[in-house]
Amino acid sequence: MRGGSIRVALVHDYLVATGGAERVLLSLHRLFPDAPIYTSMYRPKTTFPEFRDLDVRTLWPDRLPLDARNYRPMVAAYAMAFEGLDLAGYDLVLSDASGFAKSAGSAAHRRFCYCYTPPRFIWPCGATSDQVGAVERVGRTLMRPWLRRLDRRAAARVDRFAVTSRLVQGRVREYYGRDAVVVNPPVETHRFRADLERSDHLLVVGRLAPYRRFDEAVRAATALGRRMVVAGSGPDEARLRALAGPTVSFRGRVSDAELVDLYGRARALVVPGEEDWGLAALEANASGTPVIAAAVGGSLETVVDGHTGVLYPPGTPGALEAAITRFESLEFEPGRLRDHALGFSELEFHRKLMSLVEETVEAA
Repeated sequence: MRGGSIRVALVHDYLVATGGAERVLLSLHRLFPDAPIYTSMYRPKTTFPEFRDLDVRTLWPDRLPLDARNYRPMVAAYAMAFEGLDLAGYDLVLSDASGFAKSAGSAAHRRFCYCYTPPRFIWPCGATSDQVGAVERVGRTLMRPWLRRLDRRAAARVDRFAVTSRLVQGRVREYYGRDAVVVNPPVETHRFRADLERSDHLLVVGRLAPYRRFDEAVRAATALGRRMVVAGSGPDEARLRALAGPTVSFRGRVSDAELVDLYGRARALVVPGEEDWGLAALEANASGTPVIAAAVGGSLETVVDGHTGVLYPPGTPGALEAAITRFESLEFEPGRLRDHALGFSELEFHRKLMSLVEETVEAA
C-alpha cells in the first residue's frame, strides 16, 4: 500500500500562518497528493501560497469575521466544528494537530494523529506566545474543564498517535494515557547552504516572545561584546532592544531567502529557551552552522554536545556566557553538521510515517 492506494483526508487545525506546522502539512500533502485538506479556517493571504493550488475545504468557523490576529478566542467553535466532521468514506483521516483537529472523522475507517503537542491553552505544556486579555483568560478558565473532557474524548478515538519528539511523547502519555511513536518533523535541507562565507555574528531566530528566553542571549552577547543578529519580531522586541548593547542588531521579520543567508554566514545559532522539537537547530546544522542551546526540551534531541554544538545548563547565571566561550574553543566541520541534519530529511519523515500509516490501516 502506498499513499495513492487508499482514500485519505488531511485535517489541520487552522491555516492562517507560515509556521512549522504548515510546512509539515505541505509535506504530508506531498506524501498523499490526492488528499483534500479540511480545516476550520483558511486565510490565503497569511499562510504559504502553495495552499492556493490544493483542495482546501473549510468548516463553518471559516465564515466568522476573524483573521490571523483574532482567531484564537474562538476555540470552542473550532472544537464543535471538528466534532461534527464525520468524513465517511475515507480509509484514513490523518490529522496534524496541536488542537482539536484530531477529533474529526467519527465515521472514518481509521484515524491517525500527528501531534505537535496537546493544546497549550488547556494543558500545562510549557510556555506560549499567546498574548490574551483578561476577558479571554477568564473565558478559557471557565471552559477549560469542558475542553479537557472534549480533548480527552477525541484522543481516545484516535487509532494511532505519532509525535514530533520525546518531550511531546511524554505529554501525550500524561494527558491522554496513550502511547505514541516519535517521528521527527522533516527538515527542508535542500533550502539551506553550507558553502557561504562565514561572518562573526551569533544568531537568534524566532518570534520575540518572553518564553523564548532571547533576553538571555542578548545579555550574554552584550556582556561578552560578541556580535549578535536577532531575526524575528514579536511582543518582546522593545524590551530586548532596551537590553541590547552596541554589538546586537535587530533585523525584524526576515524572508526565507534572508534566513538562509543568515544561517549560512553565522558563527552559531543560539537557542536559550525550551523548544518542543528544535527545528531551528537542524536548519542551522543544514547550513553548516553549529548550535549553542540550553539543555532542555527538544534541543536535547537535536543537538549533540561537542559534535553539532554546545549544550549548557538552563537557568544557571553565567551559563550561556560560559557556553559561548567554550564554543569558541571548539572546531566544527560544516559538512559533518549538514550530514547530521540530513538524517532528518523529508524522505526519512515520509518513510517512517508511511510505515506507521500502513500498520494502522492494515490493523483495521
